[in-house]
Amino acid sequence: MCSTRKNFSPKSEVLGFTYPKLHTGKSWYVDFFSLDPATGTMRRKKYMLDSIGKVTDRRKRAQEMIESLMKLLRSGWSPWVNVDDNRGYTLLVNDSAKKGIKWTFLLLFLSCVLVTIIVGENRIIDNISRLY
Repeated sequence: MCSTRKNFSPKSEVLGFTYPKLHTGKSWYVDFFSLDPATGTMRRKKYMLDSIGKVTDRRKRAQEMIESLMKLLRSGWSPWVNVDDNRGYTLLVNDSAKKGIKWTFLLLFLSCVLVTIIVGENRIIDNISRLY
């Protein structure tokens, strides 16, 4: 009987998040790990509950938070991507393509200026209009 060891990936790799959990002690908080699309790593998100006075109210609020967070996480929500914010994630390909176009235009402009200076023609505006 040969026993073979199966390599299973952790739940966090399959799900993209860990289950929210209440931590009690000196500081009360609910935390979980979620996949950050920018870095491709799991990052910790922590919600503090210290501002709530009574212990029973803290436990009640923590339970509500855990339930709502689980619904959001299961639906694909990530705390690291804010859809409402204009500063959300953009594809690096698109961003680098825009920068490439700017650099190409600048190089073409400078080459037109150099050619104009070397040849002695004062038609910089004509050369720029040909680029478009």
